Amino acid sequence: MSEQFGSLKKFTITGIDINSEAIKKANQGVYSQRSLHKLSQTLKDKYFTLEGDMYSVKKHLFSSVRFSQVNIFENSFVNMGSFDIVFSRNMLIYFDDDFRVAAMKRFSQLLKPDGRLLLGHADIVPKNEWFTKHGFGSSCYYSKS
Repeated sequence: MSEQFGSLKKFTITGIDINSEAIKKANQGVYSQRSLHKLSQTLKDKYFTLEGDMYSVKKHLFSSVRFSQVNIFENSFVNMGSFDIVFSRNMLIYFDDDFRVAAMKRFSQLLKPDGRLLLGHADIVPKNEWFTKHGFGSSCYYSKS
């Protein structure tokens, strides 16, 4: 985002997971060379420090990024704030239709008016009252506000 829009101070990025180990790993900000194989060496040098065979995020560049252990079906999820964009990557594949619809409602409670929900390509979204799909085959949904 900083490459496209400039300073990250313009943005707040919140990452969540129900798994405490995933949050611990995200907070460490350490990645294998394989994880960053699609990133140019210039960007790796700009945003990471090579330590042995692992890359560590230069944390001073990402003060607006935070990670929290959150269950989307608990109140702490909808109390996180209001967001322009919500990304959810392939979480819905683990739910039945009732929980998928409940998840869509929860996502809608986080989004600002005219917000966007971007889902993983494998996520199955039942028809619901909160979102309309943007384009055929797309994983982008507009909130119905």
